[in-house]
Amino acid sequence: MTLWLAPSAGAISISRGYDAVLEDVSGGAAEDALFIYPVHEVIPSGEGLRILFRAPHGCSPATGSAFTCEEGSREFRPVLNDVSREAVSYSVEVTHEGVIVTAPDVDGKVLVGGVVGEGASHVQAAALDNLSAKESAGLVEKAVDESSRVALAGPVTVPRGYTHCPYIGCRDRTLHDYFSYSPDSWGRADFRGPCAYHDTDIERIRALSRTLDAKRSARRSADAILITRMQYNCRWYYAGDAAVTPCSEFALIYKAAIAYKTDTWNGR
Repeated sequence: MTLWLAPSAGAISISRGYDAVLEDVSGGAAEDALFIYPVHEVIPSGEGLRILFRAPHGCSPATGSAFTCEEGSREFRPVLNDVSREAVSYSVEVTHEGVIVTAPDVDGKVLVGGVVGEGASHVQAAALDNLSAKESAGLVEKAVDESSRVALAGPVTVPRGYTHCPYIGCRDRTLHDYFSYSPDSWGRADFRGPCAYHDTDIERIRALSRTLDAKRSARRSADAILITRMQYNCRWYYAGDAAVTPCSEFALIYKAAIAYKTDTWNGR
């Protein structure tokens, strides 16, 4: 799957003048990749919020809300939601350090993430809609007792028969590498199993003798199952831990990204 994800664990830091610094340590990207910054809950240290997004690997800050990468210019869009998961107003400044996002009107915890690549503005809007809908539907994950893990059968793991082949020269490499060009987890929540099932589903769907619309419809069903499995693994790995919330919300931002990929998929 060609989604390029920065790891959430260890990819955020605090630096003088910033409430958080988000950066990429993934080491590479594909030409058509969407890069998703890690998702974190950040509390402003002063008046408003100030976040530095360092340039992804192989890219440098450019004029406007973009990065110049080896493959060309890539659009950047931050994802900022307050504690009620309402969108947060922000401004963007480009410096030699990266893109600085400032949100002067917040005084509480903010969910912070970002998207780089073709379709970034579309993914940003869809991600904000997903987060808002989750809150309005009362679906925000709560920290649960450790004992609740007993009720879960265990995390979704890589299915038997899945061939992991992430190397150049592998046939259909992006369908055999879990999350393409990325780590395969959010903190300690392992997403290799959900993504392996999703890769297998896409491989099956693209071989069908159906119209492109029918294939995209089938892929959307597989996408929905992927997100359900990711959030299930969040609950299993973070039982008893408040981090289950940003982990689950990371999956919702990911949901927006894969929806864009499916909508623009050529069926092959």
